[in-house]
Amino acid sequence: MRSNVLYTILIIGTVIGKTYTYANAALPDEQIIEYRVHEIPTDPESTVVFVVRLELTAADSDGNEIGWEITTAEFRQPGSGGDTIWAENSPYVDTADGLWWIEHADPEAPEESEFVLPPWLAGIATADNPQDDDLDYDLEGVEYSPPPLPGDPPYENTAALDYSFTLSQEEEPLEEGDDEPVDVPPDDPPST
Repeated sequence: MRSNVLYTILIIGTVIGKTYTYANAALPDEQIIEYRVHEIPTDPESTVVFVVRLELTAADSDGNEIGWEITTAEFRQPGSGGDTIWAENSPYVDTADGLWWIEHADPEAPEESEFVLPPWLAGIATADNPQDDDLDYDLEGVEYSPPPLPGDPPYENTAALDYSFTLSQEEEPLEEGDDEPVDVPPDDPPST
């Protein structure tokens, strides 16, 4: 009888040890992903009229899937006098646990091309300049569908977004689009 109890304890100890090791697996570094909206969505040479910048922190993992927390959502509208900037910390993410789950080919080295389908985000971002109106935003990643004519996607990493960016005191959006291709620049230093 005593040997059965000892054997059971050893089995339980081994299972707990393996679970503990798995739970402490290293998470990847923080990521900054940008979505650049061009004046002519399919023309990489056209002017960038809006930039969405998401700062991400790996919060959880399950095999090759990483659950990303969006720590900051920043919105920029380039202008002749400089960028107009709005930001929201810890925006609401419409998922069961508030994380953006992505399956990565290599979870320790995520690629920009794996971040092309952001979850639905909507809220109000505060203007960097207190004299500017806040920004109502609504965006969601959708599957990119190339146009019916043959050709490559317009960008190295092409995402597609449904989006609307509207100043809080206005009715007409500054920018809006449905299923519009946007640029997700690879290995690009974050804009400041």
